[in-house]
Amino acid sequence: SLTSVACWQENHCVAVGDAPHGALTETWDGHNWTRVPNPLSDLHQRDRTEDYLLQQGGDALGSVVCPTATFCLAVGSMGAVRSPSQLQELVTAGDFGNALRHSVVAFGHNTPAEVWNGTSWRALLIPTSRRALEQLACTSPRECLATEIGGSGPDFVRLELWNGGTWKQVWKTSSCAQGPGYMVDECGNAPAVACTANAACMAVFSASNPSRQATTAVFTAGRFDGHRLSASGSFRISEPFPIRSAAVTALSCSSATFCVAEGAVSYGYCAHQAFWSSWNGTSWATETGPRFDC
Repeated sequence: SLTSVACWQENHCVAVGDAPHGALTETWDGHNWTRVPNPLSDLHQRDRTEDYLLQQGGDALGSVVCPTATFCLAVGSMGAVRSPSQLQELVTAGDFGNALRHSVVAFGHNTPAEVWNGTSWRALLIPTSRRALEQLACTSPRECLATEIGGSGPDFVRLELWNGGTWKQVWKTSSCAQGPGYMVDECGNAPAVACTANAACMAVFSASNPSRQATTAVFTAGRFDGHRLSASGSFRISEPFPIRSAAVTALSCSSATFCVAEGAVSYGYCAHQAFWSSWNGTSWATETGPRFDC
């Protein structure tokens, strides 16, 4: 299935997602979608012909952005690997070694990231401390902001900045439940991010309700200036029953004074409600859609 699409012209788009045998990548030419190879799918193609590889599915690219026609960045997560020794064996396996040399760190440490140059995908080197990159925003090939989410404990949610050559951590939570002035949804959802210019980004954090007893979810926002995250208001969603989960699923900004966040809350036994909230540079104004039962 495809999970994210980015276009730089009406007849030039790329889409990413997941498939039974690795990450899925496709291109759009204005008339048709065409599946194209990528390092993750290539690995699994080899796995089907030689019992050689380290994992069986579970890989996915969840977000892609294309600030230019010759630069798209996609990030996601991987399934469990078997062992570094098997990875090294693949790296030295002859004709397939070139692809793996550029992706061994990503495969070994659970965080795939790939770059599209207009004709093909290549894997990025990911530092060993990185986990799964989720939400993503770019203003140029040298300025991208991604949200990282991984196992429990300290540093559960982090903001990572891509400068065209390396990833750098620019913000992190102190635990999976709460950061300095920001709440993260039950150790489960990464914040949504959007950027309008270099060093001008917004992040909206999902509400936290660890006890699952609250009937109001509070979402907080922060502006990123290239160095630090500063508070940028909050908004609330109230329901008639205790909220089970509340997440921002998308964020879009056309300027520093206009953003729209959308998401959904789940409450009661099996009820859901969509919401959207707009930022005017000073405060958030929120509206909700109809409620739906399962």
